[in-house]
Amino acid sequence: MPVHRVLVCCLALTTFDCARSPEPSREPQADPVAPSQAEAKDEPVSALEKARRSVTDPMPQHFERAADLEQAIVRGDFDAARAVANELASHRPDRYPEPWAPYVLGMRALAEDAARADDIEAMAQATGEMMGSCGACHRALGARVVAPVEPEPQASDGDLAALMKRHRWAATRLRAGVVEPSTEAWTQGVDAFGPLPSPTCPDDMGGERIVDVEAVRDRFHAAQEEARVVDSLEARASVYGRMLGTCAGCHTGC
Repeated sequence: MPVHRVLVCCLALTTFDCARSPEPSREPQADPVAPSQAEAKDEPVSALEKARRSVTDPMPQHFERAADLEQAIVRGDFDAARAVANELASHRPDRYPEPWAPYVLGMRALAEDAARADDIEAMAQATGEMMGSCGACHRALGARVVAPVEPEPQASDGDLAALMKRHRWAATRLRAGVVEPSTEAWTQGVDAFGPLPSPTCPDDMGGERIVDVEAVRDRFHAAQEEARVVDSLEARASVYGRMLGTCAGCHTGC
């Protein structure tokens, strides 16, 4: 049997368990790879062990930067989001076993689309599809990604800050639903989004609106209802991207 097929069969059983990161906005980080017995004895490391390390070593930073991209889009910080997308677009496929390279190249292409986008909603859509490519890779190769789950924030009537904290948590669960991929995480995210209040602009901005925030809110609710019924990874990635874009539109609408 060719060596690369052996690697695919074995790597499909590899489990990536993700440790809690110190910042709540960060989602999964992969556990560091423990030194093998061969390495401890200064013996040559097997090809399979090298391949396993090449997969797990870059994962903490990869997940962290994906979370950074999501949150920059949610804030409507176009420049920060573009910088992260460019960084993800430079991800090196040679750090992975050869059978994984097509998935990494696909992710890079979508990250490039995000970096070249002319507006935040187009960037969000490309980001959603990029996250979907990560999930497709994990699913196809049998990698088990487990994201830590922060306690679900509770929202109280009239408390906008609490509602936004809950929405931020919901966005991370949608991301986990796409990236892991996980139907349970996806459902948690969809259910956690509550009705948005009628948007108002701060008085110190004179009430002037750059975009129709009410229309953005309506698009968000429409995407939320669609998210309840879609069941394919590709459809979820697309809806996730649209929801991120509407978050940005609402936050930067004044």
